Amino acid sequence: MIDPQTDPQIKYEAFRARRNAAMLAPFAPAALVATQWVGDTAEPLEHVAGEWRMADGKVVAVGIEPSDVAELDAGVTWVDGDLVFEPESAAIWKGKQLLAIERYGTYGLRIFDPEAPGRTSLVGIDSYSYDPAWAVTARFKLVTPAEVEIDLVNGLKVPGTVSAVFTFESGDTTATMQIDAVPNEPAAVAFLDRMALEAGAPLRFLPIHWPEGDEWLRDGTGTAIVDFNYATLPPCAFSPHFMCPLPLAANRLPFAVTAGERAPLRN
Repeated sequence: MIDPQTDPQIKYEAFRARRNAAMLAPFAPAALVATQWVGDTAEPLEHVAGEWRMADGKVVAVGIEPSDVAELDAGVTWVDGDLVFEPESAAIWKGKQLLAIERYGTYGLRIFDPEAPGRTSLVGIDSYSYDPAWAVTARFKLVTPAEVEIDLVNGLKVPGTVSAVFTFESGDTTATMQIDAVPNEPAAVAFLDRMALEAGAPLRFLPIHWPEGDEWLRDGTGTAIVDFNYATLPPCAFSPHFMCPLPLAANRLPFAVTAGERAPLRN
């Protein structure tokens, strides 16, 4: 009898169902219509009323009507008539989600509109069928942390730190990919494969499952399964208003990865 808790095909199909549902949700990435940055002086923003500024590590809205606002996160409060957001907290304003963000010391506001054409035209995600050959055994190795510069899709450059690498085989090719993350904490690697490089297709994110336990942290090496079937499209594949990181040079693979997500499906 097949165990639905352990059978790879069933687990993958369940993941695909959850992933599609999440990407079709009202405030999913495809609903993002703007990412706008705020400074010390209150100024108007597109797609939303009031004037917006940054103060004391928070995003502040001046002149918003309380009757237009609903569903405040715990990090959003009214202070002397102003609507104050902690970073990564949100409120609903006239049916749109307003999400405060902080990126590399700069504060801003993301606006998600469920009626945006980018969301209403989305019907799902084109994905490969599950292929057990792409659940590869990878050899992990800790490296001396090295500072790197990461390019974003909008042309900006941000700092990163490579702390570990993993090596695996694909056919006759041995690939070593770099990880910009703290070992044993949740991580994903941005990568491109040969088909994406040739076709100009979107980059993808590969979730990392570190070697089990802490012993490998002391030894500096270990093995774990890296499953390309769970490679996902980044948010910027659904809306141009995200700032996704481009893959490091080592993570631009010279072979095709025929697993995971391929492209958004639209009607």
